[in-house]
Amino acid sequence: MTFVPGFTRLQKKKWMDAIVALGCKVALYSTTTALDATVDPATPLAYGVSGELTDVGTGYTAGGYVLAGEAVAVADTNGYGITFDTIALGAGTVATGTYGAMIYDPADANKAIAVCQVNITVGSSGTVMNITVPVNALKVV
Repeated sequence: MTFVPGFTRLQKKKWMDAIVALGCKVALYSTTTALDATVDPATPLAYGVSGELTDVGTGYTAGGYVLAGEAVAVADTNGYGITFDTIALGAGTVATGTYGAMIYDPADANKAIAVCQVNITVGSSGTVMNITVPVNALKVV
């Protein structure tokens, strides 16, 4: 008989569904900001302004952006990820690239739920900025 230890895929999906139901925000950070999701739960990571991008674009303010369109998606055969609607903002001075992000729960003392990388794409005219979170960036395996 073979035993494969771990949480069931159903339980992983339930956890991800619970996160989606929270109404999270995302704050964007420079690539030089240290964000560590593995900190001791006794002193949880929480949203803070240190290193937060301030020039992201019209529609983004300190404290981040309220995420919308959250959905749980199959990331691969072992886990689930969370996807969000692409965030479209007005002109800013941030260049196209990969940045740090913290997804946090404003209803729970701004405690972090996840730290990940996001992709920011600036349109050719520089007037529209799209922010996407890759599905594998927020994955429970």
